Amino acid sequence: MAGPERRGQCDHGDRNGESGVTAGQETLTRTTKAMPSATELPESPVAAGSKVLRLLASEPSTAIVGHLAEGPLRSSRLMERLPTCSPRTVYRRLADLERLGAIARRRLAITPPAVAYELTAPVGEDLLRAVEGPVQGWLRYRKGIATEVHASVSLNLLAESWETSIFHELSCRERALTGLGEAVGLTHHQIGRRAKRLAAAGILDRNVGEDRMTRYSLSESARLGASVIAAVARWEADHVRGSKASLDLADVAALLASVLCLPCLPDRSGEVFALTVGREGENGATPRFASVWADVGDGGAVSCGFGPAPDPDGWAQGSVVAWLGALLDGKRGGLRVGGDAELIDAHLTRLHARLSGVA
Repeated sequence: MAGPERRGQCDHGDRNGESGVTAGQETLTRTTKAMPSATELPESPVAAGSKVLRLLASEPSTAIVGHLAEGPLRSSRLMERLPTCSPRTVYRRLADLERLGAIARRRLAITPPAVAYELTAPVGEDLLRAVEGPVQGWLRYRKGIATEVHASVSLNLLAESWETSIFHELSCRERALTGLGEAVGLTHHQIGRRAKRLAAAGILDRNVGEDRMTRYSLSESARLGASVIAAVARWEADHVRGSKASLDLADVAALLASVLCLPCLPDRSGEVFALTVGREGENGATPRFASVWADVGDGGAVSCGFGPAPDPDGWAQGSVVAWLGALLDGKRGGLRVGGDAELIDAHLTRLHARLSGVA
């Protein structure tokens, strides 16, 4: 069937979307119910997970979590394992992680007095799973990229692209500096400096078109980093008390849009599918949705855009929790599927394999 018109790699439309369901088994649930209609969403606060991402980007946070995975460690033993970091820096990161509830500090009843640190359960153990999986996997991937920017610095810049909405605005399409700056509320000078820094780190790609106009897009590295953002934001929502931001519909739609083009579907050329994140209305409130469509082009390359597809071959819908489970854990039982379920299953299976392959 003919899909929506494509512009470049990915298209872009309004932020719209669909209904939420509870996560469950690992197989897709087939239904013939028609796709729900979409309603327009307000802008996202786009801060979910960014503070924890910046903490993990501050050395030696991830190393501390990794060492404590082996069991409690006295502060002196921990210092020995982090010879390139000053004690002052290590103690600062320990205090930061303790404030998050990820580690606990325990005084030992020995002479001379000593202190030991350990991961907490389940908060610290869940953070360890995020660090050992998506975070460390992405950092290893980054080390293989030819860039002068240190891998941990690139994690900090990934967080910057997310919290400034640059990631959101480029998740489906490339944009010139003027339009990008207006979209994220930065002056031309400010967005120019940020774009240059993010491009130097390999978070953005700089493209010069036939019209000689310079445009920026998310790099493959940044798209693979979507799993890092999702994992950290999920951990923050589950465990950080008083967190003022959690992933909303527009956030998850942007994460989905950023990774849709990663898998190739050569046996599905010409087909269109739609993925929707949604929340059912409570106490008579109107349900709210955010949709992303995907068009499989010649050779299996996938392009995408925000908004509902007019006549998709297949569609899937689920809550924020259900979509995070599908992306991070490969668990798709919480998703409802209509139309061509095999198309949806093929794409999500290859997408999870691509993201977990980095991890």
